[in-house]
Amino acid sequence: MLSKSTPAKNKIRATPWTGEHDRPIYFVDLRDQLRLWLVCQLDGRQLSIVAHPISRLQVRTYRYPDEAEIVGRVTAVAMRLVDPEEMAVVE
Repeated sequence: MLSKSTPAKNKIRATPWTGEHDRPIYFVDLRDQLRLWLVCQLDGRQLSIVAHPISRLQVRTYRYPDEAEIVGRVTAVAMRLVDPEEMAVVE
């Protein structure tokens, strides 16, 4: 998967999203881990990482900006939808 982020958009959007397809996704530097791209909510100095509802993951919280920093917002994603082996024509 290839993704593109916009560092100029390193602030969490305050306007509420109305559905799954308009949820903003951010790259987050968690200091002790690799950078992840996640849906985030900021309440004062508490940053909540919100997983997709079907992932069954718990919401995680971090002290912002001490434990986590917003690197940028994901603006584009390109990914393979089919495994190359499945693309082979079966005769």
